Amino acid sequence: MMSNLLKLTCDTCNETVIPVEGITSILSRGYLWHTKCCDFDFEDGKPIVAFLSKGKLIPNTILHQETNNE
Repeated sequence: MMSNLLKLTCDTCNETVIPVEGITSILSRGYLWHTKCCDFDFEDGKPIVAFLSKGKLIPNTILHQETNNE
């Protein structure tokens, strides 16, 4: 069986990542941000991006991954 994984590219460092909330990305202000490149603060216990000029993840391609579901 195939599952689709979204692959995104950071607009700052050009690294390609599979977004995992809290590890490789954070969701803030309606976008996914690369945790290595963005600066963020906390507001009401949730991360919020401090500067919108770096670290935005942009769509790249969709990877197809084989999974073994029995």
